Amino acid sequence: CRGAAYDYCVQALGCTAEEATKAERALIPSTAKGLTRAQAEERLGWLQSELGLSDSELKKVVMRFPALLGYNSMAPKLDWLQSRLDLDVGQLKKIVLALPSLLGCSVEDKMEPTLDWLQMRLGLDDAGLRKMVLKIPPLLGLSVEDNMAPTLEWLQRRLDLGDAELRKVVLGLPPLLGLSIEDNMAPRLEWLQMRLG
Repeated sequence: CRGAAYDYCVQALGCTAEEATKAERALIPSTAKGLTRAQAEERLGWLQSELGLSDSELKKVVMRFPALLGYNSMAPKLDWLQSRLDLDVGQLKKIVLALPSLLGCSVEDKMEPTLDWLQMRLGLDDAGLRKMVLKIPPLLGLSVEDNMAPTLEWLQRRLDLGDAELRKVVLGLPPLLGLSIEDNMAPRLEWLQMRLG
């Protein structure tokens, strides 16, 4: 049974039937059932206008995170993120395009603790934190406990780095925080060490 989410995706976003079906199936059933076409248009029209998204960019955001169709208030999250990182609209747009699921994260439970921990752990000022997040927006979606903390501890120990040296390494290459230690970093460092003696 095709509902408003399907219709909106096909008619407003230009999705194929397969894409629209996939997006609608990603919604919680009660949300999909209660959603009207007018609600979808209002919510996503607001997001498009607020961030200056093109039609293709809006489609990309919705296809990557279909739950947005059911969100009725994205403004507080965008306002908080823009204020916390002192972002202009273009920078905020870049983050949302890279990580649309961020709009589903709680400010209090996810975004704020992640940014505070990252800033404290690396001794970053606000400008350094903003620079890092803009380089790699998906950092905001990483888990401190499962990803970032173990990676930083391992890097610091493995390379015998002080805090300032660790900060320099991570600021130079922020994607390190998202790499697997066992599958990526450890084998590469071992290979380099063996190859270069």
